[in-house]
Amino acid sequence: MPTKEKRVGVYVGPELAARLVDDPVRSRSAQVNTLADRYTYLLAGVRLELSDAELSLIRDACNGSVFQPAQIGLPGLVWSVEDAIKLDALDKKWSVDGPALVAKLRGLDRVGLAWLVEDVEKFWSGVSAGCEPARD
Repeated sequence: MPTKEKRVGVYVGPELAARLVDDPVRSRSAQVNTLADRYTYLLAGVRLELSDAELSLIRDACNGSVFQPAQIGLPGLVWSVEDAIKLDALDKKWSVDGPALVAKLRGLDRVGLAWLVEDVEKFWSGVSAGCEPARD
């Protein structure tokens, strides 16, 4: 039996609105779904070489971080990790080679950084809801 699609209202911010066009064939809803589908597809293909300790350090360093707008938020993840290592010695807390992790993060492309931001946000959202989500 096919599942019924759930309709939700979405506020379209200026960044997304700039990507949408008046199209007599594809509605704005269809365009948003196409963009979301492509984004999801890109993230599903990401395989980062991070240990559990490195991922824990990243999540810890980004607790409370806001990653919008993306052009600041994605590189901001690296800055947050670097600051947390320098100022809070999170590399010692998590038994991680801090400079090597920062170098690894600086070598990521935008899709890899987006995957990490999604992971961090999903993790902390799960913690707020009373559970720790599993790593993808």
